Amino acid sequence: MFLGGNNLCHDYKNDFLGFAPVKALASALQAEGIEVTVVLDKFIGPRNKRLSFSKAEASLRPDIDVQQVRRLNRSADARLFRMACTNTDWMVSKENYEELSDLAAMPDNRVLFIYLKNSVIEIEAL
Repeated sequence: MFLGGNNLCHDYKNDFLGFAPVKALASALQAEGIEVTVVLDKFIGPRNKRLSFSKAEASLRPDIDVQQVRRLNRSADARLFRMACTNTDWMVSKENYEELSDLAAMPDNRVLFIYLKNSVIEIEAL
């Protein structure tokens, strides 16, 4: 399961919630025996220097893979869609980019869309 870490850090109004939703979902999925990879943009929040990549990575269990898109002009979303390339890969995101619709996860419906509000993570498919 690939998690769009930046998406999980922001609610439906795009207000920054922090890293707690990422930690909660990654831990819950892993407790169910699901292999988890978290993908993060260069900055976790909009130009957020309080929550660095190293702090985010250190806050997760060591067996959770955490990857960072290092270039400012690249988004974690595009990388996330490209990583979920086999028929057993799933991803959690709140993005539905039309320009990425040709990548395997989209037409195969392996994207689980999230809704965040008041510290509640809602994923219909789960």
